[in-house]
Amino acid sequence: MIESVVKEIGSEALNNEESLIILFDESVTEGLGKHCVIQKFSGARSFNLKEGQTISFDDQNYSIKKVGEVTNKFLDEMGHVSVVFGPIPTEDRLVNALYVEPYEVPTIKAGTLIKYQ
Repeated sequence: MIESVVKEIGSEALNNEESLIILFDESVTEGLGKHCVIQKFSGARSFNLKEGQTISFDDQNYSIKKVGEVTNKFLDEMGHVSVVFGPIPTEDRLVNALYVEPYEVPTIKAGTLIKYQ
């Protein structure tokens, strides 16, 4: 299991019309940061997420249905992933995404614990 804590939420990161959360570690650029939820990892990280595993935001648990082609690499290198709370599209899938169920966007605040397991 790999854990992180939400350190900051960009001014445009959470949008009620989008079923998507963009996560980045603290290396995010200032311009991009306003669109992201900034997470800080505790300890080393080496991701190998697969379908059937879970991601949780505090006590809100989500089943991973699809892992994008570069998701684990981007998480290792820059703590970056787009979490999509919706159906897996047949075309134009995000290559850096986790498609998860249920389709409800979690409540996130500074201090939210994120667990990848």
